[in-house]
Amino acid sequence: MTNTSANAITVDAYINDGTVDVYLIKGAPIAAGGALQLLDGGAKVVVRSGDRLWIKSDTAASLDCWVSAVDDIST
Repeated sequence: MTNTSANAITVDAYINDGTVDVYLIKGAPIAAGGALQLLDGGAKVVVRSGDRLWIKSDTAASLDCWVSAVDDIST
């Protein structure tokens, strides 16, 4: 996640299964022009079909986010 604004922002990232929000991070500050990486070292979050990932900033038009997804694995 990258703060594209000139001011500090606060971000949340969570997965919703249709009923419950499960936070990966909540209320994380990102300085102006700064970035936050939630997972590193090849770590992954496995979700079920139908789950939704939400990334939110407390400031409109202030956040870019890059997400990689694998939706099929061949054997």
